Amino acid sequence: LTSTVATLPKIKMLVHRSGGAVYVLAAISLHASVVAAFLTTPFPAKSSVFDLEARCSPVQTWSMALAAPTKTKKSALQKALQKPSGALTVSLEYTHRADKSQLEREILSCQLRKEKVASLWVDRHTLSDFAKEQAAAKGDFPGPCPVVLQEPVKSKEDLEFVKQSGAGAVVIDAKGENAAELAQEAKQLSLTPVWEVQNKHEVDKACEAGGNVFLVSAETIKEDESLVRELPKKSVWVAKIASMQPKNMEIDHSRTMKELGCKAMLVSEACVGDEEDLAYARWVVAEMSSKASSEFKITGMTGHVNGHYGTGTFEKSNSDTMWKRGSSE
Repeated sequence: LTSTVATLPKIKMLVHRSGGAVYVLAAISLHASVVAAFLTTPFPAKSSVFDLEARCSPVQTWSMALAAPTKTKKSALQKALQKPSGALTVSLEYTHRADKSQLEREILSCQLRKEKVASLWVDRHTLSDFAKEQAAAKGDFPGPCPVVLQEPVKSKEDLEFVKQSGAGAVVIDAKGENAAELAQEAKQLSLTPVWEVQNKHEVDKACEAGGNVFLVSAETIKEDESLVRELPKKSVWVAKIASMQPKNMEIDHSRTMKELGCKAMLVSEACVGDEEDLAYARWVVAEMSSKASSEFKITGMTGHVNGHYGTGTFEKSNSDTMWKRGSSE
């Protein structure tokens, strides 16, 4: 390009790519030597078009300078929730109930990662255990699952706690008076803010604050499907669905959400520290992700029609998969 420029007395348009943005510089009556100097001058990765002009003081006339905005880099959570292929993703909540040791929680964290769980939404009591175990999987296959504090943050102290725990995202309750402030502070700490919304007003509030990841309960959407249309088209929205529902209704709800355009499901209280955690996680991820007939059921760690638990097999059945924990609640 430099040799070509040296043979030209004038240059009408010059395109310089820097830091992901395209700068179109209309240069009128540029001497070839000036252009050559311009092309060989190193520029910072994030130079603005005005910085470029200042560094090229010999240039006498700039008739036009247009800068295309740099694309915002997606967070690890956004990438995990929204696949380029459009495939549905399933995330799980872990809510601490049973008296499990740190080692047992770390083992479960590893097992859930291998079951292709998209992200883990964990309570504050066990947040650090899951976040540290997932971080240790960097460079492995499958890689770390993003970890989110499931309870909405209420203060800057909460944000700092999440950061120190090693998690990468927080839930912002759009009803909160300081929601926008918390979201901004979360970004400054490199935490992804997930806006929990229940109506159009809260969606608008989140959008004004730059929100692009939304959490909406399936129950809320069932009551008002029009809320889906209020969400920005290029945003990521997660449908929160209750676990272990009668007649496996969580699977039906996930399919309804998918028909409405949702590609990310969050199963609340999917894991609580009991013996059914892994089996239920494996089953619900497979069922929600599968395009196959729902006649195939997993019987592992379940109270099947014969009352036996823990067989851990797949079979073709028209009966509902039952869970000991669900039947006792």
